[in-house]
Amino acid sequence: MRIVIVGSSSGVGSKLFAAFSHRASVTMAGRSNLLCVDLSSPHSEINLPEKTDVVINCAAAFDFQDLAASIDSAEVNVLGPLRLLEASARVGRSTLFRSLASLLRCLTMM
Repeated sequence: MRIVIVGSSSGVGSKLFAAFSHRASVTMAGRSNLLCVDLSSPHSEINLPEKTDVVINCAAAFDFQDLAASIDSAEVNVLGPLRLLEASARVGRSTLFRSLASLLRCLTMM
């Protein structure tokens, strides 16, 4: 199984990487990873590896101090997952999990 974790440097992302890396081929993705995925930039292109089976989005933004920061956070939290869905569709069989419970269930089945 080939898994891409977006936001892999987050607390949840790094824990999922540790959990899945023993059972699958896991690629870490984010603004500072080899696979660069920047959900904060609406014009950055998202190119997932071919034959990706699972995309897990752990990226999030939490800056709501003013209107501009809130708009930037919405770019990551609302539009970012939509852009990941589009990128997933381009590589074919990709799946996005909806909940942490489904990830844990998948872990027990691997």
